[in-house]
Parts: sequence; structure tokens; C-alpha cells
Amino acid sequence: MKQLLDYLASHSEDTIPYRASDIVLNIHSNASYISEPNARSRACSHFFLGWMPVDGESIKLNGAFFTLCAILKFVVSSAAEAKLGALFLNCKEDKIFRLIIKELRHSGTVTTR
Repeated sequence: MKQLLDYLASHSEDTIPYRASDIVLNIHSNASYISEPNARSRACSHFFLGWMPVDGESIKLNGAFFTLCAILKFVVSSAAEAKLGALFLNCKEDKIFRLIIKELRHSGTVTTR
């Protein structure tokens, strides 16, 4: 806490620029199969905002805001099912974040890639 307060006191003129754009909610997801006790699998995801790529360009990042780390509560029989379980958890979180963006009355369109 002291380090954060020292930084804020010594960099009082710093700003964070925000640019109006269409928001694209990006989610990178992965899962590991039977990596926890009792035949459980692990899921992780990285949620970040960006712009829609134009003419084959790479995704422009506007900042990561959430990382999901979870152990699947159900036992799966393959790595593909573990990844599907991770996607299910991502969709549950995605609904919440899309609602938050909508409630903030963002003027752009919200799409998920």
C-alpha cells in the first residue's frame, strides 16, 4: 500500500487515455485435464477488451480486466470435455460482463470473439 501511495504522490499528473471505439470482448480460454486430486480438471481464461480487427490486422488491446482460474466441479472423461467445461464457465462470466458494459451505456456495439 505504501508503494502505491508513494507512486500516486510522485506521479500526480499521469492520466489514462480512453478512446471511444466499438468494444470487442475477447476471451482466451484453456483447460488442463485431470491435473487436480479426485480426477478434477483445471480451467483458466483471460478476458480483455479490444477493437475489431480491420483487413487482417491483429487485435488491438484496450486492457485486460479479468482472469478466471477455477477447478471444474464435475469429472470429465477427456481433455476436449475439460475445454468445453472451461468454455461453459467463460460463457457464464461473459453474460455478466456484457450486461455491465451495456449498463454503463457504452455507445459502441458489444461483440464477443
